Amino acid sequence: MTSASPALRIRDLRHAFPSPEGGALAVLDVPELDLAAGERLVVRGASGGGKTTLLHLVAGILPVQHGTLEVAGTSLAGLGEAARDRFRARHVGYLFQAFHLLPQLTALENVAVALAFQGVRPAAARQAAAQSLERVGLADRRRHRPHQLSVGQQQRVAIARALVGHPSLVLADEPTSSLDPERATEALELLEAFAAERGAALLTVTHDPAVVARAPRVYTLEPPRTAEVAR
Repeated sequence: MTSASPALRIRDLRHAFPSPEGGALAVLDVPELDLAAGERLVVRGASGGGKTTLLHLVAGILPVQHGTLEVAGTSLAGLGEAARDRFRARHVGYLFQAFHLLPQLTALENVAVALAFQGVRPAAARQAAAQSLERVGLADRRRHRPHQLSVGQQQRVAIARALVGHPSLVLADEPTSSLDPERATEALELLEAFAAERGAALLTVTHDPAVVARAPRVYTLEPPRTAEVAR
C-alpha cells in the first residue's frame, strides 16, 4: 500500500445470498467504481437495492465472492474473516445507520473501543477518544451513556468513533435517517468536515434526496445483470 493508492477500487463486484427456493439470489452488481483518497461519494439506490451489502463488502464484514475489491491499495478478495477484521480496524471507519453504541459504556469508552481493536494502549486510546469527542462538540458528555444522550448526540458519538483511528475510508450508512432536516444537515456538515480534516475518503449510501443533492459525485446502484454470481 502506498500513499498514492486510491481509497477504493472496484471492478465487476457481484454478490448473492442463498435463495429460499435454492440457488443464489443476486443482490449487488457494481461493474466499476473508484474513489480517490480524500474524495466524497454518495451511492444512491432504492431500499433493498444492495447499498448496505456494498458497505459490508467494502468494510470486510462480508467476503468477496466475485470481482476486484481494493481498499487503500489492499485487495480484500481471498482474505479470511480475521484478516478482514484486522484490516477494517486499521483502515475503515464505519458510521452505522443504527449507531451500534454499547449501552453499558460511556461516550468516551464507546469511542475508545475502536482503538482497542488496533492494539492502542488504553491511556492513549482514552486521550484520542477525548479529542475526537471534543471535535464533535461532546467534550462535556464524555461520561454519559447512550441512554443519557439525544439521538443527535448519539450520532455524534458514532461519528467520533468512526474517525478516531484516522481511517483511509469512512463508510456512512443512511446517516440522516434518524434525524430531522435541521439536525441532518448539521450531522452531514460535521461528518464531511471531520473526514476532510483526517484526509479520509467518505462513501455515503442513502436514498435521501437532500444528501444526494449536496454530493460532489453520485453513483447509482443498478439492478444485478444476472440472477446468480458467476464462479
